[in-house]
Amino acid sequence: MAELATIMKDLNDAQKKDFTAKLTAMVLANLMPLGHNGLYTQADETNLANRVQNVNPSANLYQDLGVDKTAAPKQIEDTYQAKATELKSKIPTRPNRNWPS
Repeated sequence: MAELATIMKDLNDAQKKDFTAKLTAMVLANLMPLGHNGLYTQADETNLANRVQNVNPSANLYQDLGVDKTAAPKQIEDTYQAKATELKSKIPTRPNRNWPS
């Protein structure tokens, strides 16, 4: 425990919290059955959820679509449909030779 105290004494509160969470995760990951016990920090849990749901929190989907964030739902839907039609028209229609007929 003296080694742990030596490591922790030079860390600020945020670093101590992060270090403790990572150390706990390593300990739990090494419990039996191996790799099935883990603990995530709030940030790690959020990042994992975003990755699983294919969400990019830094993306501005309104800007990508070309509408204002305050646009009416009907305008957003119409713009989305137009964009989807435009993008679908750019997909090559060449048959996939690996697809069973």
